[in-house]
Amino acid sequence: MNISMPRFGVVLAVALACGCSSAQPDSQSPEQSSALDWVNPFIGSAGRGWYAGSVFVGATTPFGLVQAGPDTRPANELVPWPFDHCSGYHATDNTIRAFTHTHLHGAGIPAFGVVGFMPVSGPFSNGILDSGYASSFDKASETAEPGYYSVTLDNAALKAELTTTTRAAHHRYTPIQDGAQVVTFLVDTAHVISLAKVLDSEISNKDGVIEGWTHVSSSFSNSFGGVRTYFSAKIRNTISAAGLWGEGPERGAWNTVELAPG
Repeated sequence: MNISMPRFGVVLAVALACGCSSAQPDSQSPEQSSALDWVNPFIGSAGRGWYAGSVFVGATTPFGLVQAGPDTRPANELVPWPFDHCSGYHATDNTIRAFTHTHLHGAGIPAFGVVGFMPVSGPFSNGILDSGYASSFDKASETAEPGYYSVTLDNAALKAELTTTTRAAHHRYTPIQDGAQVVTFLVDTAHVISLAKVLDSEISNKDGVIEGWTHVSSSFSNSFGGVRTYFSAKIRNTISAAGLWGEGPERGAWNTVELAPG
């Protein structure tokens, strides 16, 4: 995936200790820990309006081109309040709209959230698009740490796991119920965070490879014509059915696979 705007994160840990003792030092070495063990990506993901922290809680790497994570909303709001979702996520939400691949961290303006990926249970039908493909989730199932995010999707009964390299995102979806499960993966070029607008897009879907671009204008980019994001995704499972939908900025691709538990 080729993303136009990189971001970076800095982890800083400072430990201070002082004191004196006449006791002999312990012969055993102290247990070592990493600064990453102290990172909680959820800090700063709540607040309302201008007081929202607007942090990104998903997976990324230092200086990485990709920020893969969930875009969420409250259960009773089809369109989330924009300034609670500048990074796409809010700590009090219980519905995931899609997993997307570009996000800002700590900004006061909503932008990006492009190339939406989402699994749904069963084969594809136009009714999925008509009714929406968002899924509720249990907050207790969420895990976030540097470079990794996971959550259990109620509607599809899948555990979703996201991680990233410098230029790519990796998704893994595992059934939480016994037996094989038919799942359809949607790739939606029309998905964006609130107040952004998709101007145009292209998408192809062949042999489990989904490629294309989406041209998005938002509060940060509308003065110079928006930002075009190119993407290429590969589904590793055997595809049983596939197709495309839409035209212009409202395009998408779908691929149906069978997943085994575990």
